Amino acid sequence: METILFIIENATQCLNAYEKIKTSYDNYQVISVVRHDNIIDEISQQDIKIIIVCIPDITTYDFNFLSQLTAIKSEIPVIAFANTDMPVVTLAERYDCFRFVSSVEQLEKSVADAMAATQKGYISGVSLQVALQMIELESKTCLITVKSDKGNGILFFKNGELLDARCGELSGKEAALEIVAWDNATLEFQNFCPKKQKNIDTPLTFLLLEASRQKDEDLDLPEEPNGAELASSDATGWQGEASASSDLPDEELSGVDAMDFDRRAASLSYDDIMAGPLAPQLTEIQRVFARAIGPIAKNIFKRHLEEWARDNVIAKENLPHLTEMLCTEIDEEEVIVDFRKAIQKID
Repeated sequence: METILFIIENATQCLNAYEKIKTSYDNYQVISVVRHDNIIDEISQQDIKIIIVCIPDITTYDFNFLSQLTAIKSEIPVIAFANTDMPVVTLAERYDCFRFVSSVEQLEKSVADAMAATQKGYISGVSLQVALQMIELESKTCLITVKSDKGNGILFFKNGELLDARCGELSGKEAALEIVAWDNATLEFQNFCPKKQKNIDTPLTFLLLEASRQKDEDLDLPEEPNGAELASSDATGWQGEASASSDLPDEELSGVDAMDFDRRAASLSYDDIMAGPLAPQLTEIQRVFARAIGPIAKNIFKRHLEEWARDNVIAKENLPHLTEMLCTEIDEEEVIVDFRKAIQKID
């Protein structure tokens, strides 16, 4: 059974509030625990729905505990309850609380709001990267729990802006880069964001591109040559700088334009590629792709285009490779068929 947990300072504190919540939520286990040194570790082992921290005296209370609690249990709404005339919104933002309330009536409403916000939903049918861009474009406020074979992580969005991330011991940008690179992930969302302070300054688009670049680099890492391969390399002269100054005659490179060869070796940007000789075809492909998947198409197209340019000669005959890469981002088979037909008409 899920639990609503009161953390109190002494056994007589918040009795009225406790009885009110216990009566209203009889289908939950409502318990009260006096704060002690190991309480956060104990909370981590229980199925907690909401935490209510009762503060007897705001002038003497140890707010370091509240900060530590909201940081470690950031996926659980924490409601701070104190009899104070201070601006409660300011206090809630300062300590990443779901709410900071000063009366039993406010507490009852906040618990009801937290119950509604923490109802879990699931995102399916799109990749993690596409789902995150949809959240950004639609200015959603939510907590996203991402689960994959590489681990679990949490992303915090407010009005479509990524505020923070948590993944194991990682937090902030480092955690976000780890999470957004995961493939075949399941996404669970709740319509609240307990984080109030922004801990990631990098835009989501750049994080997605950086994660994609890092994945590509990991895939492209060469294997360590064994001793026989090294000996063979020494014998033929194809090692180190010698490989860059081959004595092969020019005709050995027939069919590969020198500029195209250089482009394949370089890491060209989206703008560089779109300004090149294939600009008309690529612009039309991007337009057709946007018609297939909507407004998030540009960022996805940009990522695939740069990846395609790294792995292929930028030439018309290699455009089918780009088409196949883009098809992996389209979920409906009927839309994929229409997309292919539209691409075939591009001159």
